[in-house]
Amino acid sequence: MKHMNAVRRFGGKFGIASRNAAIALTVPVMASPAFAALPETVQTEVDTAVADLRSGGGLIIGAVAVLAGLALVIAVFRKA
Repeated sequence: MKHMNAVRRFGGKFGIASRNAAIALTVPVMASPAFAALPETVQTEVDTAVADLRSGGGLIIGAVAVLAGLALVIAVFRKA
């Protein structure tokens, strides 16, 4: 209980200071670039995955375009 009373008494003062210090230290850490080098096999796999995602995204966009075209053709024939 003695420690709890100390926290209640001084916690507000040190809590704000520690929060401000944490914010002040977070900004430079997030702004600094990461210089960790990936192993060559990992970089190759990441590049392959990115290429696969791009080709898959192109297929999805094409499928959506085909469906939109079909919906447009159906709407035109229904009005006629």
